[in-house]
Amino acid sequence: RCFLEKMKEYAEVTGNICKNKSIMYYIIYSGLFNALSYLFALGFQPIMKNALFPIVLFGVINFVNYFIKSCAGIVVGKWLKNLNIRILVIPLFILYLMAFLCIFVLFNEKNIILNLSLMIFICIIIGIQIIFLILHISRLHKFVPMEERGSLMTINNCVARFLPAIFLITSRFFIKSSDISIFFTVVFIFYIIFGSYIMIK
Repeated sequence: RCFLEKMKEYAEVTGNICKNKSIMYYIIYSGLFNALSYLFALGFQPIMKNALFPIVLFGVINFVNYFIKSCAGIVVGKWLKNLNIRILVIPLFILYLMAFLCIFVLFNEKNIILNLSLMIFICIIIGIQIIFLILHISRLHKFVPMEERGSLMTINNCVARFLPAIFLITSRFFIKSSDISIFFTVVFIFYIIFGSYIMIK
């Protein structure tokens, strides 16, 4: 297919997504949490540095993060493949509120044991987000005609990459001019407002 035909197909699929509010809001909701997970993972190093973590624990936390994420697919495949994704909508929102609170504690707490526990808890929350993402993609496959799945997944991936890019671009302005905690505070406020709106919809 030529480029213009492919763009026309994407435009048609995007129009269909906008008409189906359930699919549209789930794509945005999933993209939001995907963006936050990227942000948390990339923020691990400055957060741990601020919390005076020993260097050796930097690698430990990253290992725990990737290990939990890798286990998410196994958990879904064995036990949660038929789980209704709506069950996770509100709990996931609350868990990410707790993740932000953990980060704010990490900015002010120097107790290594407490901080290590909070970091592992954040890793677990990111793992739950991966479970939500897998269920979300599976749901898209069930409710969308086969001929539209490829274009739909492209649009879903675009949203999932676009929101992290926005966060990362804006973070540069905050990190250069002020403390990184201010950036997380701004993202937290945005999350409460935007996430609440999408969740209600």
